[in-house]
Amino acid sequence: DLLLSTQQAKGAKRAKTSSQTIGLQIFREEDSAPDLFSLYYGDLAEKVLSYASISDICTLETLSKRFQSLMVDQWQRITEDQFGMKNGKEGCKVCTAFLRKPIYLQISDADGDDGYWAGTHIAAAKGSVVAVVSDDAENDSGVNGVGIFNACSLDYENTVPTPNGISNWSVAICGRAGSEIIVTASDRRFHACRDRDSSVQVWGNTQGGMSGVPMIGCDTHLIVAVGATRIQLYKINEEDVSAGEDLLSMRNSVTVRSNGEYDFIETISWGSDALQFVICRDHQIDVFRFDPGQDRMWLTQTVNTNADLRLANASLADDYIAGSSKDKKLHIWNRSTGKKMHALCDVEEDQELEPHDCIYPLSMLCFGHMLVTSSNIGCALCVWNMKTGQLAKRYNDAQEGGKHDALPTGCDAMSMVYIEHLNGFFCTTGFMDVWAFPTNEIQKIAATRRRGRD
Repeated sequence: DLLLSTQQAKGAKRAKTSSQTIGLQIFREEDSAPDLFSLYYGDLAEKVLSYASISDICTLETLSKRFQSLMVDQWQRITEDQFGMKNGKEGCKVCTAFLRKPIYLQISDADGDDGYWAGTHIAAAKGSVVAVVSDDAENDSGVNGVGIFNACSLDYENTVPTPNGISNWSVAICGRAGSEIIVTASDRRFHACRDRDSSVQVWGNTQGGMSGVPMIGCDTHLIVAVGATRIQLYKINEEDVSAGEDLLSMRNSVTVRSNGEYDFIETISWGSDALQFVICRDHQIDVFRFDPGQDRMWLTQTVNTNADLRLANASLADDYIAGSSKDKKLHIWNRSTGKKMHALCDVEEDQELEPHDCIYPLSMLCFGHMLVTSSNIGCALCVWNMKTGQLAKRYNDAQEGGKHDALPTGCDAMSMVYIEHLNGFFCTTGFMDVWAFPTNEIQKIAATRRRGRD
């Protein structure tokens, strides 16, 4: 017994020393807390439970629920601190996926052809629907209309025709899942249709933009930026509209300050949720709050730029505002102070495009402190940290795979939308390019199978 006790004591001492050594190594190597997995490695939990009574199990279950609650809180804190996202573990999964190599796809059009589409193509996405329009009256399908794609499978579904005279310079999707309304516009005419019941509405406006009418949609409303000074709010009527009743009815109109007759609103886009949005014009970015229950929208913040900086696009995060200038540079402002923090470009100065080669602005989407954009020199995807101004990743799969050349001779991203089902980005480039960043096995399988078909 004495020998056994001595051996056990020595063993315990060695185990303690070994554990301390492992812990020290972890601290030194990772410069962080000890690896929790190594501390609980093995069948420790099974051994503990084998000696537990019913009372013990009830206590452990209570502690487990408390631990799960603490984990949710900790996920919330870590994700907000590192990425600026407020949705905990899900936000962390989305943002960390952007830092891993994506699955790149180039999908085909209505004819199963992956050839070049003439004209400027603009996309909108909501739920399981992606809508693509072209300002080319006779596109590849031979129909002046809207190409509808399934956001889950990326398969072409159908083309929704639009009337002659509407050149489809812009597109938005509003309405709830299963009853989406596709709205397209030229400079002064709008066309709304709901494919489910073939409902159609056409209307005009006295003011237009230089390149269409910027629009955004949500489950219940459509917001339209008209000309230089007006933002109009349309509400979706009941799903089963009676004969002759409009799909959308205007509920509010707000006047915004303009710097001149031709200082048109360039773009409009949602913030981190459908309760705030941002509009962009040449030398000004305006942030609005939106109350769908009261059909109200009001200005909350304005960022003015100097005379030398002309903007073409803007994107809104909770803590930052991102803007793309006409020369395809990226500019970041702090929302709380209004001060400019960074002026960025993803290529070296000697590689930057000449001003006359900059046709389309950078496409941009915010995810907390992370910003995903197109590239200064064409169809590449850039992931930025707006807090530090660092270019975290740049994915040039399209060029490296021989699909596109860099600008000025190659293809540029005309528009870019986020596809939640694949945690990916659908870019119109004359072709249709998709970068998928799967966060789970289902998304990975879906993207891999789609690439295999192409």
